[in-house]
Amino acid sequence: MDIPDRVRCRSSCFVHVSLLDEISRGCMIADMILIIGSIDIVLGEVDR
Repeated sequence: MDIPDRVRCRSSCFVHVSLLDEISRGCMIADMILIIGSIDIVLGEVDR
């Protein structure tokens, strides 16, 4: 009997959210709206 391996998946949205600090350094708060919109975050995928 084969035992399945444990698999860990991360969506691309999780990676994008973790890079948000580096992307947004030195920008204004008004620019954050455009930055968050451009990386297309799906919060349901980040919560996994």
